[in-house]
Amino acid sequence: MAQKTKKMTKKELAKELAALKTEIASLKTELALKTEVASLKTELAHLRTEQRVKLKDEIDNLHKKMQAELEALKAAAGAKREEKKIKGKVQALEEKAAKATGKAKAAIEARMKNTPNESKKVATSVEEPKEVKPGN
Repeated sequence: MAQKTKKMTKKELAKELAALKTEIASLKTELALKTEVASLKTELAHLRTEQRVKLKDEIDNLHKKMQAELEALKAAAGAKREEKKIKGKVQALEEKAAKATGKAKAAIEARMKNTPNESKKVATSVEEPKEVKPGN
């Protein structure tokens, strides 16, 4: 069965051509929009990665600061405990000195003079820890 082809007039051809041009323009617009959407999705993924990295860095920095503050608080608490311990020793020695006489009193007073010096040594060692060399 042979199919008859209909001859189109110039007017019909022009109309068909205009319809095809409109469809092509519409497809080009759609393609451009899809390309832009893909580009924006890629950009969004890149930004999310950058934001994650930036936030992770901020979290790490805050964690380091928190650890440093915690260590400082621990050191201060240790120094306070040591100071309290030394004050207790001094007070006990003062009480003994008040009860003692002669040579015993002089020995106790000498110990009391040395006790605060020890507290300074302890406070210094808490505030300025010694460096540990690898391999030692």
